[in-house]
Amino acid sequence: METSEAVFDRLWHRALHDIADAGGTHAPLAAALSSTGREAFAAAASAASRDPGLLTQVSASLLAGLTLIWAARGIEPEDIWMELHKRERLGSLLHEMASGEMRVRRRHGRPWRVDSTKLP
Repeated sequence: METSEAVFDRLWHRALHDIADAGGTHAPLAAALSSTGREAFAAAASAASRDPGLLTQVSASLLAGLTLIWAARGIEPEDIWMELHKRERLGSLLHEMASGEMRVRRRHGRPWRVDSTKLP
């Protein structure tokens, strides 16, 4: 069985190829924008209905559409993965701060607690 990375790599190169074949027209992007919106709605609906098979199918279509949109807009997949990594790391840090796992002390000697939306 192929790795997830190999499958996504082929999907990415196919999206780049489709954009290059369009010769500067916006047809692939317009189609991807329309179908991706429908697929996102369908993914939410299938998740709400608790149908894992349908959610898997719709998610694959959604990812393919997003990949085509990224390629059309010049966004590399690594940019998306980096953004996800930053969000995951920030969430972990905020959790550590809120739960008191971080032993950081403020000027007034109180442990750090996240109790507002204001960032330090």
